[in-house]
Amino acid sequence: MRTTRTDLGAPRHGIPRRIRPFNCGILAQWANLKRLNNISRIQNKWRRANCKLKIINKLRHTDRYQNIEFLAMRSFKEYEGREQTYLKHFFLEHYLERVIYNIGSKWKAFTYIDGFSGPWKSDDVDYHDTSFFIASQKLSSAAEGLRKNGKEINIKCLFIEKTRTAFESLKEYTESIDGLEATAINGRFENLIPDIINYIGSSFSFVFIDPTGWTGFSLEKIQPILRLRGEVLINFMYDHINRFIGTTDLSEKSFEDLFGDKKWKARFENLLRNHGDRENAILKLYSDRLKETGNYKYIAFTKILNPKKDRSYFYLINCGKNLKGLLEFREVEQKLFEEQNLVRKSLKHSKQIEESKQSELFGPSETLTKPGLMEEERKVQLAWGKAWLADLINISNTLTMDQILSQALEFPLIWKKDVDNWIFDWASKNHISIQNSTPREKTLKAKHTIKKIKNIND
Repeated sequence: MRTTRTDLGAPRHGIPRRIRPFNCGILAQWANLKRLNNISRIQNKWRRANCKLKIINKLRHTDRYQNIEFLAMRSFKEYEGREQTYLKHFFLEHYLERVIYNIGSKWKAFTYIDGFSGPWKSDDVDYHDTSFFIASQKLSSAAEGLRKNGKEINIKCLFIEKTRTAFESLKEYTESIDGLEATAINGRFENLIPDIINYIGSSFSFVFIDPTGWTGFSLEKIQPILRLRGEVLINFMYDHINRFIGTTDLSEKSFEDLFGDKKWKARFENLLRNHGDRENAILKLYSDRLKETGNYKYIAFTKILNPKKDRSYFYLINCGKNLKGLLEFREVEQKLFEEQNLVRKSLKHSKQIEESKQSELFGPSETLTKPGLMEEERKVQLAWGKAWLADLINISNTLTMDQILSQALEFPLIWKKDVDNWIFDWASKNHISIQNSTPREKTLKAKHTIKKIKNIND
């Protein structure tokens, strides 16, 4: 009888050397796959991300972790067919938290307005997959957190819905909210502007405009809200707008309302000639009109792609008057960037497995390892942004960090850490000097001034 020698040990794949005569290669592959299930030994980037997702999804439904900040939302797996909505809610949850904690340190009153509350296509009887649930839960937890830190803030919410059936559900939920002053109104958002202004009063406001199309928030009608002390976050439904802009006389009138300009079409065609890109022309026109109408200092936007196709679905546009808000917007965009990549790759991977009728036995496919569309766009933005900033410094000679950031961060997928890295790199090559800094400082602050020594491109 042949026995296995134990003194020889075993190689990394776990198959003793003396075990033959069958194909050890198959067993080795099986053992290697089993070894990869040990999270502490995973080296592959996709496997790490996939395991992280599984852990997070498990924690979302574990009572022990109900107070962790990311658990107000459901997993994207539970937004099947509505993954773009999940990403929108992901951004709203994280950004709203940053806003309320920043505002809570300076203001005594905060008002949240949702102009198109729904619920729409909710698959949860408790409305966990709706914006009004996520906002109310996040604001409640933030208010409690501020109170624990000795900061008292009066938070109230106004939810608006025009459809009677949806409003009845919204009202029922609103009446169940504890710890917040919450009110639901049945009506059209743009027709309720005076009531909204009165409700906000002298508090800091955060207005979320989340329509199902491009009507119902005429720029002229909502101008009083844009002029308030606060922020406005708009879901700009680019995919719908792109399909219908300029198609009929009826749609032209609705776009006149959207852009708040009777001459919008001439401006659009001029931008189209100058930019040569339809998407950028539409975004530029709307961003410019927002800035003009609301006297905003900053307009920033971030893209949500169609979850299953490589094209833009909608943009989240933030209107603000403070650099801190712009910095926070880009910080949350970084989180959204990672989450969106994860969601899209997961969907593509699932589709690939379904079509092939078999799972991957020997490692991740090209679908998971190949850079996604957003990753490719970020590479382009970084190359362009670095060249743009170099030209700005060459021309200006001396700039404060606030001046640099206020311009650089209006561009999507460019973050403060990128700007810091470029400036430190140029300083190390003696192209520029960083005034008011110490050798130990690793990040740049408002106090720093950038002074050109020689042209950066030399």
